[in-house]
Amino acid sequence: MLLEGPGAGLIGFPIKFIHGSKQQQLIYANSLVQVINKEFELQKEQEKEKEENKLQSFNQIPTFTIIKKNIATGPQLVEYVKRLVLLPSIPSSYLINFATKDSREIVQNAALSVLKRLESGDGINTLIELLLNNDDKSNICIHEISQMINQMPPLEALQFMRKIPNIRVTVVKEKVRLILEIEGYDRIVIDDLLMILNGQDQEKQKQKEQEKQKEQEQILNNKKQKAKKQPQQFVIHKDVRVAVIKALCDRFILYQKVWDYFEKEAINSPVEEIALASLPQASVFM
Repeated sequence: MLLEGPGAGLIGFPIKFIHGSKQQQLIYANSLVQVINKEFELQKEQEKEKEENKLQSFNQIPTFTIIKKNIATGPQLVEYVKRLVLLPSIPSSYLINFATKDSREIVQNAALSVLKRLESGDGINTLIELLLNNDDKSNICIHEISQMINQMPPLEALQFMRKIPNIRVTVVKEKVRLILEIEGYDRIVIDDLLMILNGQDQEKQKQKEQEKQKEQEQILNNKKQKAKKQPQQFVIHKDVRVAVIKALCDRFILYQKVWDYFEKEAINSPVEEIALASLPQASVFM
């Protein structure tokens, strides 16, 4: 199948291109990369021309705009990036660079969506690194590796998920969903869920301790010090908290730890919806 428009002449393969030599695959991959990067350069040129035209029009100088018609559409760029994973002989850095270094969101997301298919395993390692470092792309990363987490032994999966930062709402929602799918280790699952729910209080305490330490340093040094960057405070989203509370009520109502948490939330929670969710249905007492 031959392409039309930008990248015309590059053949699209619906399955892995395993019949060509390594050199042929590298030539094809380099051609794809050139097309993808060329489109980026053309876009930057057009943006630059627009800015120049604005300045010139402001100075009342007549201008003529040259329209370039060779800019690929979004779906075309996505297709070109995803096609790289069908070339098993090329270095994994081709896709990893697009996923981590390209400034175009559509290109980044396309590369992230196929990283796990790299046979070298480098793609999975990249997704894990981005996720554990709370990268801006971690929302996508956790969905891409959720299947891998589900295939882990339960205790190993729980240990891995404890390393995932509880900061981004989307990440926490998916993390809670994955934890709730683990069966046979109720007490450990409860501890992990309560750890997430109590994370806000832990972060506040940590912040207070750091502020106290900073004040002591200022007194000892008798001079002003630059304020240290505070860690991003995690406040679990209301919907996530309610969902976890309902899951605790449905599955773990017989455990004392769960009752203790329900009592605390029902009395002290400033959010009415959370307080009401912490009151078990009458049927649990029958």
